[in-house]
Amino acid sequence: GEVIGLSMRVGRWFEGNAAMLVDLLLGSDKSILILGEPGSGKTTIVREAVRVLASRHNVCVVDTSNEIAGDGDIPHPCIGDARRMMVPSLDAQSSVMVECVQNHTPHIMVIDEIGRPREVEAARTVKQRGVRIIASAHGDLRKLLKNKELRGLVGGVESVTLGDAAAKEEAMRKSNGKANGSFSKTKAQCMGKPTLWFVLWVWGRILLLNSWWY
Repeated sequence: GEVIGLSMRVGRWFEGNAAMLVDLLLGSDKSILILGEPGSGKTTIVREAVRVLASRHNVCVVDTSNEIAGDGDIPHPCIGDARRMMVPSLDAQSSVMVECVQNHTPHIMVIDEIGRPREVEAARTVKQRGVRIIASAHGDLRKLLKNKELRGLVGGVESVTLGDAAAKEEAMRKSNGKANGSFSKTKAQCMGKPTLWFVLWVWGRILLLNSWWY
């Protein structure tokens, strides 16, 4: 029962850190997924995004581990006028997400680090009830699509077989018209409508955007 080590995490808040997202945050009603490796700055961006959104909308933060608004009964001023629901344990995150919709009627829900199948299903339930979602997850888009537990956030992935003409057209498109005659007759595509429409990848100091269109 002795303490043999201590880890300290210091949350940072930089006003204006989400300026690059303002057009997506305030000019669209689509849900957003922010991806990045640990320590890349996902949560720092999410904090400022919460403050920006809360200036115009009813925003509720589902704060697992108190990473976004800090510990204590009173949330940190960095989230502005947003409300915060504390999550007692990781296992309860999905149920708190649904409870937030049922009891607090937010326009926008913010969740830091979705990482389990129950949370993916809860996010789908929240979206179906008309609530916009801003969420983050570990990794990049390629890793997300290979993760069977999480790729439901972007509609899932299925493999389809193409005819000769369609396969040649796809090969030409991918090679910018320089296909060498070889092509694949299979193609990966979204299975259904994504829960989170815009996917932002935090890579160093660069923010890359992917969107899913139908």
